[in-house]
Amino acid sequence: HEPTGIVEDDRLRLIFTCCHPALAPEARVALTLRLLGGLTVAEIAQAFLVPETTMAQRITRAKKKISVAKIPYRVPSAEDLAQRVNGVLAVIYLVYNEGYLSSSADASPIRDEL
Repeated sequence: HEPTGIVEDDRLRLIFTCCHPALAPEARVALTLRLLGGLTVAEIAQAFLVPETTMAQRITRAKKKISVAKIPYRVPSAEDLAQRVNGVLAVIYLVYNEGYLSSSADASPIRDEL
C-alpha cells in the first residue's frame, strides 16, 4: 500500500479533487454529485430546490469552465484542502440524504448503492 497523501480514502480524495475552488460553490457540489455520486440531474435539482433545466445548465457551465480554464484534474495538496472542505461536506451530506430517503419516485426509499 503506497502513501496517497493526507486523504487516504479513494472516494473522498476524488470528491476533494472535484470540488475545485475555481468553480462556484453550488457548481462544485452539483458537478461532484453528478460525476461521483451517481445522482441524476433531476435528483440534484430537487436537492437544491431549483428546476431541472437550471441544474442542467449549472452543471454544463461548470464543465465548460473546467475545460476553458484548463483546470487540472489532480488531488489537492494538504494546503488546498481547507478551500474545498465545505463543498466536500455538502456532497457527503446530500449523498447521505439521497441514499437514506430517495427523492426519486421510481427508486426504493432507501438506496443501498449510495
